[in-house]
Amino acid sequence: KGSFYDLMTDRFPVVGDYVSFEYNPIGDSLIVSVLERSGLLQRPDQAKTGVMQYMVANVAYTLLCPGTVIMLKSVVPEQICCNS
Repeated sequence: KGSFYDLMTDRFPVVGDYVSFEYNPIGDSLIVSVLERSGLLQRPDQAKTGVMQYMVANVAYTLLCPGTVIMLKSVVPEQICCNS
């Protein structure tokens, strides 16, 4: 459903995108277009196809932790550690 099947995958809507849509008060609304993105977080496709997988758009800050995130007993932002 929709018009995104004919487009390149970099124009598919992802989490954080601003979109224009047709509102349907009695059912599913329809995304018409994806508005301009200010940023895009992507990773290589896990199927090893060489295609990039788009994760999230329009983020101001990103914290990447390669490894396990350990939260200490007191959940305070300054006490969150990353181990690799």
